[in-house]
Amino acid sequence: ALVARYRQAGWCLAWFWMAMLPMGALPFISRTTLYQDNRTYLAGVGLAWGVGLVVAHAVRRRILSRGARRGAAVLGIGVVLAAAYGDAARTAVWRDSDRLWDDVLTKYPGSVLGHNTRGVRLLNAGRIDEAGHAFERSNRLAPNYSHTHYYLGRVHGRRGEWERAVTEFQIALTINPRYTNARL
Repeated sequence: ALVARYRQAGWCLAWFWMAMLPMGALPFISRTTLYQDNRTYLAGVGLAWGVGLVVAHAVRRRILSRGARRGAAVLGIGVVLAAAYGDAARTAVWRDSDRLWDDVLTKYPGSVLGHNTRGVRLLNAGRIDEAGHAFERSNRLAPNYSHTHYYLGRVHGRRGEWERAVTEFQIALTINPRYTNARL
C-alpha cells in the first residue's frame, strides 16, 4: 500500500529528489553554507511532497469530483511552474562564487563563514583593504575563530605590518595549537 501511494505521487517524489541534487555539491561547498542557504527551501520541498501525497491519496480514493480533480491538476501545474521559476531564480546566484557569497551575506549578515570566505576571495584578488574589513567583521562576530586570526595576519603581512601579523598568527595558535599554516 505504501509503495502504491508513492507511485501515484511520483511527481512529488521526482520533485523532492531534483531538489536534493544541490547536495551533490557538498564536497565543493561548505556544509554550513549549503545548509544555511537551503534549510527553508528544502523544508518547502518536503511540504510540497506531503501535500502531493495527500492530493494523490484523495484522487485515488475518488474523494474529489471530476471538476475538483481538474482544478487540482491546474493548481498543481501552476505550483510546479512557480516553484521551477523560484528555483531558477534562487540557484542563479550559484553561477559565480562572489555572487553566491554576497547572497549568503545578504541573507545571513552574521555568518562568520560568509565573511571569512568573502575575505579570502578578496585577499586572493589583491583587494587587501576590503579583505581586511571582511576579516575584521568576522572577528567581531566570532573572536575565537582561529582562521579569521590567521587571515588577519596575512592581511597585516601584505600591508607590511609585521608585528600585527605575528600577533594575529600567535592568537590563531593560542586558539588552535595545531594550526600549521599559522605556525608557518
